[in-house]
Amino acid sequence: MENFFRPPPEVVALLIFKKFVYLQAIMVLAVIQSFLTTAAARKFAILSLFSAALGVFFMFGPAALGIYSGILHILASKYTLALSGLLPYGVASMLLLLSFQTQKRFGTWADRFHFVLIVCFLVLWYLTL
Repeated sequence: MENFFRPPPEVVALLIFKKFVYLQAIMVLAVIQSFLTTAAARKFAILSLFSAALGVFFMFGPAALGIYSGILHILASKYTLALSGLLPYGVASMLLLLSFQTQKRFGTWADRFHFVLIVCFLVLWYLTL
């Protein structure tokens, strides 16, 4: 009965990675991308930054502000739980991928780091199935 209350380490790693690492890293990459790229890529990077910031706010904001009912709480829970909880991560990541695709050069270090983030997320998700 002791193992019933202890989740596998893969599940704990996925939860920590999703909640505290992924969107915050996307925000940092989007800020870097918005300063170092052309105007076309900058638009998608800023949209990715706002999308990731919205996801972080909807995850932590209502509880931090003490809002446990009302329209903001409902909107935040619907957004964070949409597509089985993958919508905030997918939107921010896809916008950042679009930002990388509109550049003239291919394969910057930020693009590679974003790819590593996506692979880590998918591997951890696969291990929890």
